[in-house]
Amino acid sequence: MAGSTTVLIMALLMGVASFGFGILPLSFPFSKTRLAQLSTFGVGLLLGASLGVVIPEGVQSVTPRNGALPTHKIALSLIGGFAVMLLIEQLLPGHAHVAAAAQEVPKPSSAPGHTRRYSVAASTASDNELDLDHEIELLESNTGGGSSARDTQAAASRARALPLSMGLVIHCMADGLALGASAIPVSGGAKEQAEAAALPLIVFLALVIHKAPTALALCTSLLAAGLPKPAVRKHLTIFSLSSPLSAIFTYYFLTWFGSNAGSWTGVALLASGGSFLYVATVLQPVSPHSGAHSSSAAEELSKFMRLTLVIAGMLTPIFVTSLVGHDEHTHPNGPPADWPKPIGSTQSSARLF
Repeated sequence: MAGSTTVLIMALLMGVASFGFGILPLSFPFSKTRLAQLSTFGVGLLLGASLGVVIPEGVQSVTPRNGALPTHKIALSLIGGFAVMLLIEQLLPGHAHVAAAAQEVPKPSSAPGHTRRYSVAASTASDNELDLDHEIELLESNTGGGSSARDTQAAASRARALPLSMGLVIHCMADGLALGASAIPVSGGAKEQAEAAALPLIVFLALVIHKAPTALALCTSLLAAGLPKPAVRKHLTIFSLSSPLSAIFTYYFLTWFGSNAGSWTGVALLASGGSFLYVATVLQPVSPHSGAHSSSAAEELSKFMRLTLVIAGMLTPIFVTSLVGHDEHTHPNGPPADWPKPIGSTQSSARLF
């Protein structure tokens, strides 16, 4: 019961936070530098959560009691999560565009004779980039042309907005998988249960901070595509609900598996760790000059500031878990048979003497 309450509360808070961050461009101006700092700190959180919390927990969950370490299952789960995010980015071009814009804050245009206009950072020189000046010229040339021109413009805007939203919705479903899997209760005493309670908190914190710039980028990209504000709110609502619904579904699906839930939970955690690594190292690289997704907003931060924010983000999950003693977590199924024995154990002493 406690696990279901936890995942429901966190799913609700995640949905509200995603919608709240995404709705900001409709009402308020905000600082490009502050968003770049938040996004950089989020990269460190994803790295720390995946390498220091999610992946170790997944390894523990898939390892059978007194059995061999399932290296192939661990490797395939990690590669699978990484590959899924790679396919999403490559097959859905809108996802890559919004990911590149996550660190670039568009600003309203003050040009006379136009409504509010947003500029979006271009990630690659592809046909999927938004040429806003060209769109405005077409709109101006069609002024007074009747409803057919407006209908054509609206249809083109919807066509551009669909891949933007679809790619991020699938991405958010993978995020929800991580949160739902991390909230699965573990068997054991009060100490083990208290230690396991820190895992969903770490995953939740990393996801919320990661979603803040992503939601902002989605909203501003949809506005740049020419969608009216009611349509933007509809897309943002779907985006905000995808992770909470995925988390709730994952939690109950894995819970209902019964005795096999531990192994499936571990696979889900490892796949989520792989997806976190992809997002943190490829979509939002640590270096502003690495990869094809660098942005001018990220380059505005000094190297010292970027390193400080990334390292602080990486250490935050470890610090939070250390508060509850999660680093000395006992394996629920017992140590694998092929893990080395402690130096002070009887078997080790017998081998030495």
